[in-house]
Amino acid sequence: MIPIDDMRPELGSYGCAHMDTPNMDALATESLIFDNAYVAVAWCSPSRTALLTGRRPDATRTWSVVPTEFWRERGGNFTTLTQHFKERGYLTLAVGKIFHPGAASGNSDSNYSWSWEGLPYDGRGIKCPTAKNLLRGLGGVATADAVRVETVTSSLKGGAAMSPSPTNQDDSLSPCANRTFAAIAARRRAGIDARPFFFSVGFHKPHIPWTVPQKYYDKYPLEGISLAPHRLPPTKVPSIALNDILSGYWSDTFSDFQALRANGSITNSSPADGTMLNEYWSRRARQAYWAALSYTDDNVGELIASAKAAGLYANAIIVLWGDRTSF
Repeated sequence: MIPIDDMRPELGSYGCAHMDTPNMDALATESLIFDNAYVAVAWCSPSRTALLTGRRPDATRTWSVVPTEFWRERGGNFTTLTQHFKERGYLTLAVGKIFHPGAASGNSDSNYSWSWEGLPYDGRGIKCPTAKNLLRGLGGVATADAVRVETVTSSLKGGAAMSPSPTNQDDSLSPCANRTFAAIAARRRAGIDARPFFFSVGFHKPHIPWTVPQKYYDKYPLEGISLAPHRLPPTKVPSIALNDILSGYWSDTFSDFQALRANGSITNSSPADGTMLNEYWSRRARQAYWAALSYTDDNVGELIASAKAAGLYANAIIVLWGDRTSF
């Protein structure tokens, strides 16, 4: 399962000829494509919680990313998708962002959803930084969290959100997935573990910040980028649907958003008050988002190549989805 944070269906396979997403487009040619899908709430925590529990936000009592809103405590002790597989004998592993991290998900629902071999816990569920790990016995992996649930760092926040960067927090995901596939295949060949597996790799990009290498920005020259066809908000919609994340947390975090807020391009009421980015920054934002999406497409390609190299692709069921988009 491949969840992608903030991904709108702006892919070649969805008719977007301006996008360079060959790997997801190739996967789409072998897949069932959903053309009329919706999220429960356009925020990561309630959206992911709804999908992974099969419950609406009014049942999970999770409508936002407030850390105290762990749905098992507020809504109910619902069985998750991954928990369902685990309780039926599957090896369940993940790397990257699956659940929304932290208290909102009870630390990635680690007590229920994931096999202990892939967690920094021992077999009794006790926290243990040096716990036995799926990959440690196979050599070549020194860290105890080589296969882990949901590590989304905050160390890369700050600076400019709409600028290239040689590294970001997703760089380790494809190599880690490669090692995981190799480990699963090796354990099967050795007769150590014949369990079916559920493996999820959650990519953070194209979530803000759009800090990906320059080569992805180069795919989308600024002078060739058109303005969005719908720059003003729709009429007669609830005010909660018009919340602009750039007017709050994100504009306080990144230097380019701070500057736009300071000059009035972003307000506390954007976009409900009709304010919008000027044409230059509108194009910059589209360029940065598209670059981040192409970066993730390359990572998806590496992930699929790793599954094929390990001999696990032919019999796999692959589900790729975006949790929502806010841009």
